[in-house]
Amino acid sequence: MDAQSLEEVFSHIDVDNSGFLDAEELIKLMQDADLDVSLDEVKAMIKMADTNGDGVIDLKEFKQLMGNL
Repeated sequence: MDAQSLEEVFSHIDVDNSGFLDAEELIKLMQDADLDVSLDEVKAMIKMADTNGDGVIDLKEFKQLMGNL
């Protein structure tokens, strides 16, 4: 997926247009993809991808995460 496509996906997931993805938005994404994940699992995913330690995923971190999949 190219950078522009990743930015479009990020914008779609970021429903509150905050510029960050939080646990609520990621859980919704997983549910929409028919993936059964718990809040603890989503928080662990955020912790793994959150390189600056602010508790949310920004666009740069999202691109890095998607590049590692």
